[in-house]
Amino acid sequence: MRKFATDIGYGHTKVKSSEKEFKFPTAIKLLKAQMIENQDFLLFEGKKYVVGEDALRGAISTRDYSFIYKYAPLLIHHGLLLTGIDPKEEIEVLTGLSLYDMEKPAEFDLKCASRKEEFKKRISKFTINDTVYEYDIKLFAQGQGSWSNFSSKYGYVENGYEIVADIGFRTNDILVFANGQPSKGESMADDKGVNVIVSELKTVINKKYDIDLTEQEVNEILKTKSISIYGVEKDLTQAISEIVENYIDEIFSKLKSNFGNILKSAKRVIFSGGGAYILKNNMEEFPANVFFDDGDFEFGNVRGYYNA
Repeated sequence: MRKFATDIGYGHTKVKSSEKEFKFPTAIKLLKAQMIENQDFLLFEGKKYVVGEDALRGAISTRDYSFIYKYAPLLIHHGLLLTGIDPKEEIEVLTGLSLYDMEKPAEFDLKCASRKEEFKKRISKFTINDTVYEYDIKLFAQGQGSWSNFSSKYGYVENGYEIVADIGFRTNDILVFANGQPSKGESMADDKGVNVIVSELKTVINKKYDIDLTEQEVNEILKTKSISIYGVEKDLTQAISEIVENYIDEIFSKLKSNFGNILKSAKRVIFSGGGAYILKNNMEEFPANVFFDDGDFEFGNVRGYYNA
């Protein structure tokens, strides 16, 4: 059976197989009737969609759990195609779901006890382009993969606390580990991820340049720190720096408020996820027990899932 790991983020979907490791924008666009001619699409639940890079302009908003639940089959299918794996093979899909959603009551499939159960059921069997796909699913808590990936390289903490702060697009997942084991009761998550920065930057751009962009487009601008207006590059470095500084203050205030004693005594506090790129640029503001993994932070989860 083939292994296929994917970390379906609200900004980018990360993928790892034995052959490849890459990411693509978590962008889904519904095709209108006049757009369908001469364009490749995926037929899913009676509608036609494009996925990834081709869907950035006019993409559906990715702000909540309903998006991930509804479109995860399309993202998994797209990831498999980009990897070069035949989606009809026998495949074990290893993926994750935020603690913010895990234990909440089921929202769409009320026969299930929780979102964790209904999400797993959702991606176990689905139909695209009139073909039914069925997969074995292994589901982790968001951040668990990053902890496993970091620990496999730098060693496990067998005595004492450690914290993983996985800063994603929609959610921040704060996982507490005690003596090398996850402490579910002390872990938590919220929905104040990088989307907070993107939302503020989106407002700034709209007010200054009178242009309304999708969240996916603004997320790309956050990386380049510039925008092209009538062919002229406009520098957004200062505006982004101010937004990011405020966000960092909020992150640490929340960590201190909810994990004060653990934060002080933790052997290490590991920052991971796409948001870690932003935070690492301000490392001088962090205490000595804060660590950032070497390399690509946003791939920590998918690497951990794959090697679990």
